[in-house]
Amino acid sequence: MPEPKGGQVDRSDPITAELLARDRPTWITLMLVVLAGVALGLRLYHLDHESLFMDELRQVSYYPASIGRIIQLAATQQQPPLDYLLGHFVSLLSYSDFSVRLPAALFGSGSVVLITVLLLPATNPIVAFSTGLIAALLPFNLYFSQYARPYAIAVFFMLLTVLFLDRVIRERGRLFLNLFLLFVSALLFLFSRSYPPPVVVGVLMTILGFQLFSRRGANGATRSRVLFAMAALGAVVATYIPVMRIIMATGQRYAPRSTLSLIEIITNGWGRFAWRPLWEAYLTQTEPLGFLLLPTLAMSAWFMLSSRQPRNFALWIVTLLLPLTAISDAYVFPAMSDYPYRTPYPIYILPYCLILAAAGAYLLWHRARLVRILLVAWALCCLVLSSQAAVDFRHTRKHEDWKHLIHFLEKTAGPEQLLIFDAIAPPGAWEPAFYGFPRYYHGASSMVPIREILQVAKNLRQMSLEPVAILFVYRNIYLTSASPYPIMPAIGGDEGRLDSVSADPELVTQSFTSFLTVRLKSPSGQCAADTLRLFGLIEARLKSSSSTIDLQLSAGALAFALGHVELAERYLTHAVELAPVGHEKTNTANAAAGIRNGQ
Repeated sequence: MPEPKGGQVDRSDPITAELLARDRPTWITLMLVVLAGVALGLRLYHLDHESLFMDELRQVSYYPASIGRIIQLAATQQQPPLDYLLGHFVSLLSYSDFSVRLPAALFGSGSVVLITVLLLPATNPIVAFSTGLIAALLPFNLYFSQYARPYAIAVFFMLLTVLFLDRVIRERGRLFLNLFLLFVSALLFLFSRSYPPPVVVGVLMTILGFQLFSRRGANGATRSRVLFAMAALGAVVATYIPVMRIIMATGQRYAPRSTLSLIEIITNGWGRFAWRPLWEAYLTQTEPLGFLLLPTLAMSAWFMLSSRQPRNFALWIVTLLLPLTAISDAYVFPAMSDYPYRTPYPIYILPYCLILAAAGAYLLWHRARLVRILLVAWALCCLVLSSQAAVDFRHTRKHEDWKHLIHFLEKTAGPEQLLIFDAIAPPGAWEPAFYGFPRYYHGASSMVPIREILQVAKNLRQMSLEPVAILFVYRNIYLTSASPYPIMPAIGGDEGRLDSVSADPELVTQSFTSFLTVRLKSPSGQCAADTLRLFGLIEARLKSSSSTIDLQLSAGALAFALGHVELAERYLTHAVELAPVGHEKTNTANAAAGIRNGQ
């Protein structure tokens, strides 16, 4: 490849020429500050409005531990410790929801600025700042900039790595400073998230290796800088490999086949390769611009790959990184993991697509006048749709509403009530029994997961507590009301099923996002009898399915404890019938037998 010239701004562009007539460094810096302020303001607004999500609750619960313990706990989640350690130090100042999400907001705002900075040398300021504004508004970016998990931090260091790689290649001076900054940013990128940073870095090194030995290779000076960049990235990988081995050895939740040989990975990947998850991820991350970006994305790729002298090294790298990383990702992840591929996992899609789409629009600008008119309309449409989506995002409830649920219970339930948690979900699904209570609950009610009713059924006969059931259902989480795919699909269950429970005239209910509290309108004061009656009314309203097995077993245990043998047998028999064939049916049958033997 010839000597990169992307570091030079295209002064022939009339818009750029007019702007350069002023004091460019000053106003560019000022505009970057304004953009950063807008992005940060959008992210700080309602930062703690929604309750922490399940994964957030788990990660944040680790923050009060010691540094050594945090590193171990992060590894059990198959994550490197950087985001966890940062959260630990933030929590020393404040442990509020706002504070623990603040790092994500800062990194998310920084990513918006980095997208703009990467585009400034390759396009004109109008294109760069317009793209930055769109990046600040898109729902996917907003969501993960308000999410206490290692997403925003990984995107930030991914973009920073590309920026410093570009400077290593194209800047004639400060080579060793840029190499050091490249090393640090790439290392922090790998330490921010376990996947897909290793895939991105591996693909990046492959591209540089191809560049080094390609016949289209650069002159001697540029070859040397490419070689230095490869050496820096190689040192990063060598530093990270021991950490990656510890992570893989500690937690097998996401990668149970992480110890496979290269041949086994290739074989597994070949049979599991699929494009659909990546397409769904693209549409979800770029919402609402997915189809609008496709033409300029295609033109950008065509211009960059067909040119013998790329206008900008960073754009050339991103043009190759996006498809090659996507192919590698679609191959490696299913080869090593049985875990469902979620739309947020390929964190590289949205930032790379925005950069390339903006570059494509800029390159088309110099075509016919009609093309320029269409591009202006296209850009305005993107801005309007992004703004509307940002507003819709703010009005769409996403997380389980632990805060309002618990606030309601603190006001309406006290020491005289027994809180019973039941997840209406398929057998084997993880049940988040009272998962948000350690962080938010300060009441005095006794609490018991529904499965523990099997052990305490007899004890409830001597109690006069009023039972209050907390029913939970998993639900698809969408960014907006128009989202084509969920960012987090439901494990099972349907929130609409709880509406039938609310319709029962003998029950008093209160609904929250993912939750329904249920109590008897006229309790008798006998805890066991009231709980059995409560379960019976709920079970009668819910459509019988494997999601109600725990409810059936608990009702059977209570019926046995109260001497209603025939009723108990009906519940237990029904529970076994509902269980799917296999491991779950065996477990349910054993639980039913244990209840019978315990009476």
